[in-house]
Amino acid sequence: MLPDQLKPLAAVRQSTRIPNRFRCRAEIIDHRPSFLEDFCRPFCSMCNESCPPRPEPRCPSCNLELDRNAQYIYMFSVLLDDGRDQLEVVLHGPDAEAFLDIPACNLYKDVTQRERLRMKLLGLVGTRIECQVESYRAFHEAKRFRLIA
Repeated sequence: MLPDQLKPLAAVRQSTRIPNRFRCRAEIIDHRPSFLEDFCRPFCSMCNESCPPRPEPRCPSCNLELDRNAQYIYMFSVLLDDGRDQLEVVLHGPDAEAFLDIPACNLYKDVTQRERLRMKLLGLVGTRIECQVESYRAFHEAKRFRLIA
């Protein structure tokens, strides 16, 4: 259950409970990767893993040509700033699609969707948003944060 109270990013970062959800209000000040073409990655259904974005993608594990056989997924991050602290949060899969309201695709080839994404990001960067942030741990890595749509 999501708390009613807005939390500062410092409190989100310092929370020791994982997973945990927070409501925050912050400005989006940057995004990664820098190149819009790299926001979506092909997902190989044969190997069950995402692959590096490329103009003519092939799965590095099974060498399958991915343009015909792949579903594309968003995988990017934004840097949030609440005026006192900053926090990098990941947007991935359906949450990223819902947040952007743009379907994932091969952004190297789909110029129309890439332009829609560029315009959407121009409107988001520098904008203060209210959002849900969840802390999580991927495998044995350090604590991470994701934006939940």
